[in-house]
Amino acid sequence: MRGLRPPTKVHKTIKMKNAKVYVGTYAKYNSGSLAGKWLTLTDYSDQDEFIEACKELHKDEDDPELMFQDTENLPDALYSESEIDSEFWEVVNELDDSEDEAWGLFATATGEKTVERLRECYMGKWNSEEEFVQEQMDQLGSIPEHLEYYIDWSKMARDWFMGDYWMEQGHVFRHD
Repeated sequence: MRGLRPPTKVHKTIKMKNAKVYVGTYAKYNSGSLAGKWLTLTDYSDQDEFIEACKELHKDEDDPELMFQDTENLPDALYSESEIDSEFWEVVNELDDSEDEAWGLFATATGEKTVERLRECYMGKWNSEEEFVQEQMDQLGSIPEHLEYYIDWSKMARDWFMGDYWMEQGHVFRHD
């Protein structure tokens, strides 16, 4: 098998343009407080502006050590408990609306962090693996119409998706 294979199924849809993070601090957490606030990442133009807002939120501390305690719509590849990857803002600004959901699924399943990789591997959204295979074959124009009814599309799709492609929530990606 070539390229990346997602290790597990992704169970939630991620919309990057709706990414939020709950921002607390280690000092508050260690003293038994979860005081903080949900911040929407796209409200900030870049990581520096976001960090400034976080520090302003916790201005009651001299040098707040930020702790990102929970997230929504943010792939694991772009954050840790103590950092939001600066690539988030690059990615979210580069994505068009049709790629938003696909990128979240792709990044979560593969750990890839660039829109370029998504665009290399993303094949579109489909109702089923069989529909995807049929459309690909139709575009090739290689099956005479009178033979089309003899093809077992589910078996053909099974073979394609055992090696070259994978599907997550209707989005099809090519192994690369």
